Amino acid sequence: MIQDRFRVDPTVQVMVATDAAGEGVNLQVANLMVNYDLPWNPNRIEQRFGRIHRIGQNRPCHMWNLVAHETREGQVFERLFEKIEQQQGVFGDQVYDVLGDSQINVSLRDLLMRAIRSDADPAQAAWMAEVIDGDIGTQLNGVLEERALLSGLADAADNDDIRRTMAKAKARKLLPWFVQTFFSTALRRYGGRITCREHGRFEITRVPVAVRAAADPALGPVHDRYHRVTFDKAHTMGDGSRSGRLHSEGLLNASPHIDGDGSRAGSGGPSARRGVGVPAELVSPGSPLLTAVLRKVSADHGGTLQRGAILVDPRDSSVEPRLLVFLDHSITDGRLVHGSRQVVSRRVQYVEIDRHGDVRDPGGQPYLNYAPLNEDQADLLDGHLDLDWAGHSAEVGARDWAIEQMATPHFEEVRAVVNSRVARVAEAVRERLEAEVRYWDLRAEEIKAQELAGGKPRLNSGRARARAEELEARLAQRRADLALEENLHNGPPTVVGAALVVPQGVLDHLLGCPPVPDATADKMESDRRAVAAVMKAARALGCRPEQQEHSNPGFDVLSYDPANHLHYLIEVKGHLPGTEQISVSKTQVGQAQCSPEVWRLAVVSLPTEPDVRYLTRPFDNVSMHEAQTSIPLKVSDLLAKSTPPV
Repeated sequence: MIQDRFRVDPTVQVMVATDAAGEGVNLQVANLMVNYDLPWNPNRIEQRFGRIHRIGQNRPCHMWNLVAHETREGQVFERLFEKIEQQQGVFGDQVYDVLGDSQINVSLRDLLMRAIRSDADPAQAAWMAEVIDGDIGTQLNGVLEERALLSGLADAADNDDIRRTMAKAKARKLLPWFVQTFFSTALRRYGGRITCREHGRFEITRVPVAVRAAADPALGPVHDRYHRVTFDKAHTMGDGSRSGRLHSEGLLNASPHIDGDGSRAGSGGPSARRGVGVPAELVSPGSPLLTAVLRKVSADHGGTLQRGAILVDPRDSSVEPRLLVFLDHSITDGRLVHGSRQVVSRRVQYVEIDRHGDVRDPGGQPYLNYAPLNEDQADLLDGHLDLDWAGHSAEVGARDWAIEQMATPHFEEVRAVVNSRVARVAEAVRERLEAEVRYWDLRAEEIKAQELAGGKPRLNSGRARARAEELEARLAQRRADLALEENLHNGPPTVVGAALVVPQGVLDHLLGCPPVPDATADKMESDRRAVAAVMKAARALGCRPEQQEHSNPGFDVLSYDPANHLHYLIEVKGHLPGTEQISVSKTQVGQAQCSPEVWRLAVVSLPTEPDVRYLTRPFDNVSMHEAQTSIPLKVSDLLAKSTPPV
């Protein structure tokens, strides 16, 4: 398709399209739009601009509107665009979000029709300018204030809560490096070729036919090759940096990652140089390419989730296996999409349950820290695992626990956000539309009086009365729409799959080397003291730290700094004298790479008065193999490169 060549082929620089390209296509590879033929409905202008001004766009967007000079229609558009520019100085790009408001469109339609039908009377032009400045300008202000909810965002405490929620939500999101690992591995197993070029950017020289055949037609075609792709929107525009350095300031003794086709990651060959500055296709959930790979993998291996698997937790020294249950939880509202309630929040949840029915929350994406069972371990466990308890009853117990401990908090979190937003919108809608209804009711009475007195007002009383009725209908419809948004339904979690998790302690016990109880107790006490020391250091800096649940795998402390309104994610590593190295899990490395500006590694020296040291951005250029669950770090190297808490 033409738009797909425009997106992925760097030799195609310009695309000429009819109004059909004004909706339903993603063209954020471009940042300049020229409107040659302007539609009368400004909503179409906003829709056109939305093709390039959307998620994934990293450059300033420009829109040129060609208007016929010295024509009546041109005068209306010219004055309208001047008004939009004035509003943009206050509201920024939000002004483009309201051009489709139906009430604004009604006013502009009437204005354009009257401009074309009227004569060249200068008074007529002055009247048009007055309408744009007054009537339409007031409506722009009203809709912008309604959607921006300026009064609702002024409370500092509410803003702090919003920032905290956003920080925790970002920490839970699917990490780009995980998408990259999954996609690259799957593509290569089907015979595809993907090579790292610039930092965070890749070239796909072959997309297998089997993958292309699994494409979702509704999302668009999948091509046989891609000049540049990325899994992180921060790298959609290349800056020429290289990704071959994996030593992360000398902390790791690692070798440069070798891609599946034998090429060295980040090699600075001619192909890499050609990619500098070239937009990259974002491969993320919902994109045609990733969806095709997911559909192919699901078709070939989807039954694995139902059959289950056995994983090993290399960091757990206990001897009690547990069942990891995957659950899908959705919250819907009363709006219908293709006949079904619209999903407003969907979350994958994980629960672990043991043979005694004890249940715990293992945190987000716990499987990243678990390793697959190898052949030697399988032989060692043969005949020693009792799996009778890990069946349907265990899944039911896990689901029942998740309903109360996970689904309900998820629902309450979403309901609080939705109810607050709907309440503010409803009040803004009521104030604005009721004021406009009163205005047009009064205008209808005034115009009617002028008509009875023999006057000939520019707007007849019937039209003014109709405008008031239209606004009353709009108010009723908006209230009905908001009521549907408030009509939330908390569906029960659905069990998607399960895996048996075998602690390393079970394997060690079978090998005749069980853990030393005192050593385990010492580690737990060291962890407790280290976290307490970091909390104390954070308070000394004027921050408000919160210790996270033990199941939170990406960081131990969430510390809010009111001075810069940032939430810092602090992973705490305590060590005793004589400790030569500590390990960092794959989830912790991924969290550090996902939030590099606010993630901190705190190294705490014990057992004397704890000495807290911080490392910032320690894993920016670290690459982990898909089979790795953690990486070792030398304590001496960490201390040498650390700084006091700041």
